[in-house]
Amino acid sequence: MTDSADAREARRLAAMAHHFTYGDGADPAAGAALAAEALVYATLALAPAQALPVEAAPVTIYRAEHPDSGITLGHYGTAAAARAHCEAMARREIPGASLDWIEDEEDGTAELAAAFGEDERATGYVVTALELASEYDEEADE
Repeated sequence: MTDSADAREARRLAAMAHHFTYGDGADPAAGAALAAEALVYATLALAPAQALPVEAAPVTIYRAEHPDSGITLGHYGTAAAARAHCEAMARREIPGASLDWIEDEEDGTAELAAAFGEDERATGYVVTALELASEYDEEADE
């Protein structure tokens, strides 16, 4: 274990606190203040050793697109926002249709369907959940 500047300062302040509290300094209030400051430096000296490694939380974004035409509408922080964009586009193209989402939880996609009474068909609009990597994974390229 290396002797950090914080650890050295903690020891120096603790010695001064002892001197003022019990030694010739004869000022218990100053000794108490120095002891409190020594504790702060001691805590700072220990903090790096006690820190736990933190992994970045996975981040998911949602891509709204019409893959058949090669159009990406946008990337959104929520599925609801991506779906709203797709729905707005579909309502312009197919006014009066009842819209519904068909979800495939296995691959993280949802496809927008339009219905007129009993007749339902795909609109071509899709929302795909994409997990963003926080680090490059060389093995993932293989």
